[in-house]
Amino acid sequence: ARQGDDLEPPSLRQHHAVVRSLEHIATSSGVRWSVLVHHSAQRTPLLSVDADHVCATASVGKVLLLIAAAELMECGDIDAKALLSRSDADPVADSGLWQHLDVDRLSVSDLCTFIGATSDNLATNVLLHQVGLPAVRSRTEDLGLLRTALLDLVRDSRGPDDAPQLSVGSTAELTWLFASLARGEIV
Repeated sequence: ARQGDDLEPPSLRQHHAVVRSLEHIATSSGVRWSVLVHHSAQRTPLLSVDADHVCATASVGKVLLLIAAAELMECGDIDAKALLSRSDADPVADSGLWQHLDVDRLSVSDLCTFIGATSDNLATNVLLHQVGLPAVRSRTEDLGLLRTALLDLVRDSRGPDDAPQLSVGSTAELTWLFASLARGEIV
C-alpha cells in the first residue's frame, strides 16, 4: 500500500487463514520462508510469519554495499568521481552490463548506478574491493541489522572455503531497511 491509501487491515479471521495457507505451502513444499506485510503509513504489521528467520537473499545484499559506499562518499572518504578499473576484481559473469562494455574504468558513482540498475556483478566486486567488506559490515551493524549481511563478493562458483551465499537477511530487518531507505533516513 502507498502512503495515504485508506486501507482497512484484514480481519483476524482472514489473517489466520492467510498464515495457515502460507504455513501449509511451506510445510508441503519443504521450503522455509519468511513473510512480513505492513501498512507503509502506519508502520504496523498486518501479517507476519517467521519474520526474524534468516534467509539467503542473493543480490539484496548489494544494497548494503551501496549504503556503505554512499556513506563513504558523503563523508568524503571515497570520491564519487574516482575511476576504478575492472581489473581490480576477478571477472564474474551473470548479471550486469559492464562485462559487455569496452570501457575498462568507471567512476564510483557509475559503479553504484550499474549495481542499483542492473545488479551488475562485476561492478559489485570492483566497488566492494574499494569499499571493503569490513566497512560494509560496520555500516550494517551501525544500522542495527543483526540478521542481515553481505557475506562475500560475487563468485561464479562457491568453494568449501567461501561463504555459502552472497548475502543473508531477515524479512523483519529488510522491511525496516527498505522502508527507511524510501523515507530517506539511512544516508
